[in-house]
Amino acid sequence: EFVQDATKQYEEEADMISKRQIAQHRAEIKVGFLANMSHEFRTPLNGIIGMTALLKSEPLPENLLAALETIDASGKDLLR
Repeated sequence: EFVQDATKQYEEEADMISKRQIAQHRAEIKVGFLANMSHEFRTPLNGIIGMTALLKSEPLPENLLAALETIDASGKDLLR
């Protein structure tokens, strides 16, 4: 009975270690994914913000300037 109890405990410990390793691996994948997606969003977003800055320097009707301000503010908020 002692051998059987030790085997069961060993199997439970091995299962816990395996589950911990799986959780750590998933966390690493998540961090990598978020870092990559952050880069994928930030790069074009910076382009949009740059283009709105260029357009705001042009003589435009007030309604278009207001729209550009909204785009610019929204883009900058997303970068925070």
